[in-house]
Amino acid sequence: MGGLDHSANETVRERSVHSERAPARTRSVASWRATCAGAFFVASASCTGSIGDSPHGPPSSGSAGSGAATSTGSAGTGGATTTGPGGGPPPNGSACATLGISPGRAPLRRLNHTEYRNTIRDLLGETGPIVDSFPPDEVGLGFSNNADVLGVSALLAENYMTAAETIAANAIPRLGTIEPCDTVTKGEDACSKVVVQSFGRRTFRRPLTDAEVTRYLALYAKGRAGAKYEDGIAVVIQAMLQSPAFLYRVEDGVPAQPGQASVLLTSNEMATRLSYFLWASMPDDRLFAAADANALATPEQLGAQAERMLQDNRAKQMPGTFHREWLELTHALEAPKAPMMYPAWTPQLAADLFTESQTFVDQVFWTDGQLSSLIAAPYSYVNANVAKLYGADPPASTGFSKVMLDPTKRAGLLTQGTFLAAHANPDQTSPVRRGKFVREQLLCQPVPPPPNDVVVKPPDYDPTTSTRDRFIQHEKEARCAGCHAAMDSIGFGLEAYDAIGAFRTMDGIHPVNAHGALTSTDVDGEFEGGVALAQKLAASTTVASCAVTQWFRFANGRGDTDADACSLETIRAALAAAGNDMRTIPLAIVKSDAFRYRPLTGGEP
Repeated sequence: MGGLDHSANETVRERSVHSERAPARTRSVASWRATCAGAFFVASASCTGSIGDSPHGPPSSGSAGSGAATSTGSAGTGGATTTGPGGGPPPNGSACATLGISPGRAPLRRLNHTEYRNTIRDLLGETGPIVDSFPPDEVGLGFSNNADVLGVSALLAENYMTAAETIAANAIPRLGTIEPCDTVTKGEDACSKVVVQSFGRRTFRRPLTDAEVTRYLALYAKGRAGAKYEDGIAVVIQAMLQSPAFLYRVEDGVPAQPGQASVLLTSNEMATRLSYFLWASMPDDRLFAAADANALATPEQLGAQAERMLQDNRAKQMPGTFHREWLELTHALEAPKAPMMYPAWTPQLAADLFTESQTFVDQVFWTDGQLSSLIAAPYSYVNANVAKLYGADPPASTGFSKVMLDPTKRAGLLTQGTFLAAHANPDQTSPVRRGKFVREQLLCQPVPPPPNDVVVKPPDYDPTTSTRDRFIQHEKEARCAGCHAAMDSIGFGLEAYDAIGAFRTMDGIHPVNAHGALTSTDVDGEFEGGVALAQKLAASTTVASCAVTQWFRFANGRGDTDADACSLETIRAALAAAGNDMRTIPLAIVKSDAFRYRPLTGGEP
């Protein structure tokens, strides 16, 4: 049945491989990769500069190779510096008021596998493991919903076809519930039109055009010929689930006025942006009704809907997904450790540490909200297994419970085993990987890759020398010294935690030296140990600014660009006004120009 959609719309495979059929604001994955390859070369040639030179906050782009557009600035100086539209320093609030609407890019976004699964669930009640056989989504800027890397391979197109057939077959026995229509009273032809219009409206997340209704009714007639009413409807369902109008979030916007460089999204398109940001799924009936009433046009209307949606259980997954991907929480599940050196490291401990961190970020967001708690809270949510690793008393109840930890040893995410184990080597810690995470994920200061002729390999473990002595050799290579000094100086401050996150006072035969330093931030200076590092970062406006940038990328499914400077500025101002309560960020994002508009042209990275 995969080719049936030819007569109703172009197939998803055709839409993907023939760029001339796609809107101008799409870009092929191959083209993106070629561009990034060039960026790698430029960055590698000048890796000796300092990182994060901009006094205006985090850079506008992610780390090299992450699939984002790169803003004005030198890769050799630690990544792009944030600029305003047209270059120069980022505008302040008063300047933004005079610059007009500047929404940034609007790439065509394919549903990622989580969004596909949730949409099928809410559209048809399908809860089977259908997407489990799909090839994994690629990740850009750390997020699995980044439009620049979500292509459609031949294999995925075939998977979509098979899934559509399975889903349609499963839906037909429940058709009376999904799309009720009395064929005896109204007649099959009348009901087929009702189903095409109603199911199509929910599937495409907008009303069908008259031409689309005609084509899908023709498909129904072909499927119905010599068979039953239900067979014709099954063909319609299969075809719609393979249409780009379902698999992609197509946005045209309100017709532009002469001289306009941007267009406001329609209420249907706004309903879709809201639902996939906050729920990772299709709009509900109330959102559809608001769209039909054109009641999603103002920031106030969007804010009211967002507040309602955040109270829905479907929103509970949103901050968990964001933090899991931003903070790389799943990496610990795949972290190999030398069994003779770390016998306590088991798949169960890895899973428990992941559950600890996932519970921690969820609880902090929903019950506390403070960004500083995420970075430096003196508590976590542990079970007996994790408590043993931390040297803490186990919780009184089974499962994961809130426990106050030793405030001299533990403070927030960077002292949790999930982060520490994931960013360490199998046989030793890694100041490089730990420092790089802080630079890129918490400070938004991308680190250029090493020169092409450098073999990236950690020093061999030697219990007679300290980690600091082994890794300090990086700074003796002139081409690498600048980048490693910026990363390692942070990572050395976490040396009191071994490769699986246990606290230690000895590094082999040497006492632990957990002296570190922060540079190119608003909280520069030396510190001793992970708790002191966490406290510095928790007080940092650079970290708060970076958190907004990361949320922005997640919400919009793309990297930020110079044109987004004013949108980012307004979101950061909202966060500061709310005392750094993270729950303010999603509400501010949906009111921003970048969320409400798209450029008239220019979806390219």
